[in-house]
Amino acid sequence: MSDISQLHLNLKNILKIDILHDFTSLVKLDLFHNLIEKIEGLDSLYNLTWLNLSYNKITKIEGLDGLKKLEVLNLSNNNISRLENMDALQNLSHFLVANNLIKDLDNVLYLTRMKKLYELYMVGNPVSDGEEYTLFSVAFLPKLRYLDDTLINIEIVSTNDCSTSFC
Repeated sequence: MSDISQLHLNLKNILKIDILHDFTSLVKLDLFHNLIEKIEGLDSLYNLTWLNLSYNKITKIEGLDGLKKLEVLNLSNNNISRLENMDALQNLSHFLVANNLIKDLDNVLYLTRMKKLYELYMVGNPVSDGEEYTLFSVAFLPKLRYLDDTLINIEIVSTNDCSTSFC
């Protein structure tokens, strides 16, 4: 098991992540569309760079502290209302958290800790419906190149003339 680099456990009705401690060489883990409510049991996966937990029943971001090499995290289509407990993810470049319950722009501010964040996908959250969401994200996440599948171009950046209250 220590030689396996990828594991796909999609559509398996998995309720809990608790059998992966021996998969220390795992680089890619796909747990798409299961019944997982809590992020746990990933502590020994220190080589993991890609994690998909979309389409589960997760309500809180937690249990990611040991994943220091993680570059891609997909938490889309869960029940997450707040971005938190991701401080250890300093290599995160692609973060997908679409179709959750995130309401406040403060959650975008939390992502300023992710210095390598290149792509953010938050469409389908209440926060992404607001007019200021795009400009706010571009202003506070300078490395961002894709926001909700849209290439951030010079027109978006130049419309942010800092006349808004969040500049």
